[in-house]
Amino acid sequence: MQKQKGWQRLLQGGFALLFLSACSIGVTVHGSYSYLEGTPPTQKDVSAITYHDFFAQSQGGASDSILSVGNVKGLVIPVGFTDYAWDKNSRLQDLDAAFNGKSAETHYWESVSSFYEKSSFSKLHLSFTIASPFETGVSAASFLTKSTDINSSKSAVSSLLASAVNAYKTKTGDSCKDFDADGNGLIDAVYLIYACPDYLVSSDKGLTDLAEREGYWAYTARDSSAHPNVDSPVGRSFTWASYDFLYRGVSERASSEADISVDAHTYIHETGHLLGLDDYYSYTPNQADYTNPNYKYYMPTGGLNMMDLNILDHDAWSKFALGWSKPYV
Repeated sequence: MQKQKGWQRLLQGGFALLFLSACSIGVTVHGSYSYLEGTPPTQKDVSAITYHDFFAQSQGGASDSILSVGNVKGLVIPVGFTDYAWDKNSRLQDLDAAFNGKSAETHYWESVSSFYEKSSFSKLHLSFTIASPFETGVSAASFLTKSTDINSSKSAVSSLLASAVNAYKTKTGDSCKDFDADGNGLIDAVYLIYACPDYLVSSDKGLTDLAEREGYWAYTARDSSAHPNVDSPVGRSFTWASYDFLYRGVSERASSEADISVDAHTYIHETGHLLGLDDYYSYTPNQADYTNPNYKYYMPTGGLNMMDLNILDHDAWSKFALGWSKPYV
């Protein structure tokens, strides 16, 4: 604590005296508290407010998040390219297991649905529709030409989001109202799972130019240009991620007859973003030259958090913010 100069203490004391003098007029004292006449204290119950309520008001209403309590349905749309297609039916089965399966059915850990059922103390019930693959009609390199980061790829993916959702509506005749639990005219969550490998492992699979690859990673974003439609909800909040995250902790099965074994960690982490949670790690290295081999980024949660290193569970603060637990005060 810094020491104050004499004149600062006098000035603050004067303001305090002035404030007390002004407040002494019309003050009624009841027991241990007092209030100005005409403004009796009221107790507000804010226990039902969740992060969704605050997130919906941010950025002028341009943001949207999944309701964190109740029954919520998400739309999963596989995305194919001329050089990377969803040609294996087993991959679609694996995708369904990763999002909808019971923990025993993943043969590895949790699905997105089973994780949030447990993490929310059975307050959030997620279920997902796996749509037919949406074909872009272009190669992966052409789709994200020289797209080196989230900002430059977001425009192309946002346009794809609208096209893929419209194609789903046309093909199925579904208005998508079931995907709008809060009734705001926006689909609560759209997952665009592309058939191209994630850029970290794609250098030997056709995308040789790094600038053509870096748009292929996992992120969650919002298309603020999407106009809500209560009768036929549109996509705004979306996750863009590779199919190969299905097999990060396991090996892709060789045939459709083999047991399903899938890893949903990345999709679970991205669902946290769709709920409104941020990454709980720094994007900036704490040492520019990476000379410290022990840690390169500040990690306030020590990495032991679903919104940090994509592992374990959500922390106590996240569960409080999402309305899954209440503190004792």
